[in-house]
Amino acid sequence: MKKIISSISILVFWASISLAQSEPAMQIQIGLKTGLNLNNVDGGVWKNELKTNWHGGAFISIKLKKIGLHGEAYFSQTSYSTDSSIITASNLWNIYKNSFNAATANKTINVNYINFPILLQIKLIPNVWLQMGPQFSGIVNIKDKDSLLKGSQDIFKSGAVAAVGGLWIDLPMNLNIGARFITDLSNANKVSTDDLWKSRIFQFHLGLKF
Repeated sequence: MKKIISSISILVFWASISLAQSEPAMQIQIGLKTGLNLNNVDGGVWKNELKTNWHGGAFISIKLKKIGLHGEAYFSQTSYSTDSSIITASNLWNIYKNSFNAATANKTINVNYINFPILLQIKLIPNVWLQMGPQFSGIVNIKDKDSLLKGSQDIFKSGAVAAVGGLWIDLPMNLNIGARFITDLSNANKVSTDDLWKSRIFQFHLGLKF
């Protein structure tokens, strides 16, 4: 009996060591991600409609057993379409080109950002993490193919701060997927504080860690 108990004890001991080795106290993950943006914007001169765009960049994730930190640097494209009410927006009159009419009022402008989220991670269940925290963004460029704007720097603030919340799921083969909701905390309108311009993004990604 003593030999059996000793054998079982040894097996349990080695199993405990194996499990501890299979789940290290700290993991550092570095990788790339890309995915889909569904964005809209609130503001009197913009249409409140979802538009499809994309994002892509790199991430670094530091994970303990139940908690961690996650940082990213990624490029993200958003689109804004002007509303017909822009014709009567007197505070924008000298910023936009030419005379206004129904044909020139409804145009789409692509605003491209570089984003830096810094997120707290909380483990919900194995391989599934809740992520939340701030995101800091800067405008890379603005594409206005219809030349509606005189100068984009006169319309949008160059930087933005947003709140981020979502899920990150680790998959086999070093893959991961995730979904987030991102909402602006700052006003993107550089022209007037009377009209708040705040974008909201539903974001979905596929990533690969190295």
